[in-house]
Amino acid sequence: MTKEQILSRISLVERQRESRKSSVKETLRMLANDFGSTSQSDGTVVNLLAPNFVMSTRRRLIAQLYPSNPTFNCTPRIRGFEGRAKVVSSLLDYYWRELNVLDVMRRVIDDTLIYGYGVVKIGMGSFITGNKTIETEEEAFTRIDGEHEDFLSGDSVKVDINDSHAIDLEAHMQILNDPSLLEHPDASIIIFNMNEHVEEHQEYLQDPVPDFPTEVGRGPSYDWPFMESVGPDVYWDPMVVNPQDSAYIIHRVKKRLLDIKDDPLYKNTGDLNADSYNEEELEAYSPNGIEDEDNTYIPDELAVVTLYEIWDAETKTVSTYAKDQETAIRSASSDAWPNHIEGFPFEWLVFTEISEETHGPGILEYIKWPQKFLMRLYSELATHSDRSSVKFEIDENRLSPRETHNSVENKLAEPTSHVGIFTTDGPAINTIIPPPIDQSKLMLIQLLQGVIFENSIVSSNVGGVSSSETATQASILASAANINIGDMVERLNRMQSKVANKLLGVVREYGPEKQVFYIVTPNGQEWLNYNINDVQASWQVEVDMPSPFESQTAKQEWLNMFHVFSPIMDPVGRQNFMLEGMKRFGIKNTELYVEKPSIETQSNIHSENSLLHLGQPVQARQGEQHVEHIEGHSMAIQEWSKLVMQVMEQMVQSNPELQNNPDEEMMMGLVMQDENARKAVTSTQLAQKHIEEHQQLMQNEGLEGDPTRRRQAVPFPTGNVGRTESIMSNQQQGT
Repeated sequence: MTKEQILSRISLVERQRESRKSSVKETLRMLANDFGSTSQSDGTVVNLLAPNFVMSTRRRLIAQLYPSNPTFNCTPRIRGFEGRAKVVSSLLDYYWRELNVLDVMRRVIDDTLIYGYGVVKIGMGSFITGNKTIETEEEAFTRIDGEHEDFLSGDSVKVDINDSHAIDLEAHMQILNDPSLLEHPDASIIIFNMNEHVEEHQEYLQDPVPDFPTEVGRGPSYDWPFMESVGPDVYWDPMVVNPQDSAYIIHRVKKRLLDIKDDPLYKNTGDLNADSYNEEELEAYSPNGIEDEDNTYIPDELAVVTLYEIWDAETKTVSTYAKDQETAIRSASSDAWPNHIEGFPFEWLVFTEISEETHGPGILEYIKWPQKFLMRLYSELATHSDRSSVKFEIDENRLSPRETHNSVENKLAEPTSHVGIFTTDGPAINTIIPPPIDQSKLMLIQLLQGVIFENSIVSSNVGGVSSSETATQASILASAANINIGDMVERLNRMQSKVANKLLGVVREYGPEKQVFYIVTPNGQEWLNYNINDVQASWQVEVDMPSPFESQTAKQEWLNMFHVFSPIMDPVGRQNFMLEGMKRFGIKNTELYVEKPSIETQSNIHSENSLLHLGQPVQARQGEQHVEHIEGHSMAIQEWSKLVMQVMEQMVQSNPELQNNPDEEMMMGLVMQDENARKAVTSTQLAQKHIEEHQQLMQNEGLEGDPTRRRQAVPFPTGNVGRTESIMSNQQQGT
């Protein structure tokens, strides 16, 4: 983009922003519970009131659409990465939890309900701030010289993860190996401090596996990805329907002037001036107002600058301009544009669509007008109630001279007093019955509430059957609402799948190289080792969102299935099935209800698997934890089977004779020639025999479970690893 194009599009952004703000102004007021006021015929000003359906709809939809974090199931699009699917799926679960994506997605949904669309931005922490810079060799030596001065002064020096560790080690060892160092009066202290410093550098070089490095109150780490809701402040070419087809994306953001000037990412900031400030902060800072006469002075710590982050699709570069500035404070650079993602590092969520438009109005906009009408009706009813007290008609000519206007009015107005009105001849006071409430207004209120529930695509009977609804009507309404919610969840899942893919692309390009993280399984906590090679493939990401309102029918169906299949399940299978059901019923921390194998049992299983892998048979013993042993040995069988399958695939690919003329005996002969495959086949056969012994002991000891069944499928019980035709078919289909 040329400079003229950039400035023109920034001007367009401001016009688009004002239009968006104007269209949702009233909705935002209602969300703030600001209904305004109205003047009555007598000049009385009364506040408008009504149930806040805008707020209740917003809260209900967010709770229904995103009750908790989703789970991910990743499938590689290319062969060879199947074994890494668990790590990649767990990595996404981990990021969603540690990056607090739950709150991010709820804000995105909130924006979508208000503005018609919400946006997530995905990137790397080092590209939202320039505080992390990659040292040049010259800069590294300058820093190291300063560290040596500190060491010689007797001080210790902390190692930074971003130091040039190899250069540091070489420079520090030169000092340590210099004989003249021993002549220094503080030689022992210097050598001690430097040795500790060197050991830290060595650790980073050997195993640079950081924990999640986010510090409370410090924001995201430079070496970690981020996801943030950027709401309505993202703009694109208004001539395109799909923002991903736009030639540019502009992200409008506000930052403190002091932060901008301190950030080395930005240049040309010397003449930068604030264009706004936070009014609440300013009031707290200066309760008596700004002392400057022309009201132009803004304290530096409160000054705010509007920035325009411009993403150019043609050049795949990012530049930044400040408001009313014609010179970029961040020149166009490709560093922040991930190469392993499709399109822009933004993703859109839309619930309502209009032909030839990116999105329709937010759902809350559809209930704004009936909400306003209800406010008027409720206020009229409140006024009617205030003015509908019992009134009296008084014939003052028939009252006793002892009675005055005030005395009569006071007696009638005080319900607990002994009212005595004196007349000279017959009744002088007649009661005037107030007019009844206009029933048409009550009917109109009910009608408008129905319109709100219809437009908000949620059912009015969330809390149960209303007095005006039969159970059948309520069921029909609930089913219709579930269909609508289901459509929104599907849109949300598709959007999250794209976000997850772009997150993997960011991690693939920028790191971290290694990481250790934990996941929670039905059997407890498990630590996984991640390597950047795990995400080098393209992944198909399926998103599973939990439902907060799973129907009683669905739960009953699950219970029926459990009763049908439970008798034919082995204990491990039954346990896992029950854990899945507990999740359906909303029970958290299901791992607390699972009996975990002891450390001793786990150690025995590991030792037995090692012996089996060496080709040594192992005898099952009475009194052992048979279920845990069966599960542990079955998992080992799976790993050995994977190894054999890999060998078989390599043989098929490298042997044209097998491709053209599949032969089962020839295949088995070739497999057994490979030492690792031969050991795996032998280990599998021994393990299967060992599992059968445990199953027999379970039967003899009267334990639950069908001893004839195995939890895991037996890959090749007779040594037949599978027909060559099936292997080739799997290769062709990528399975």
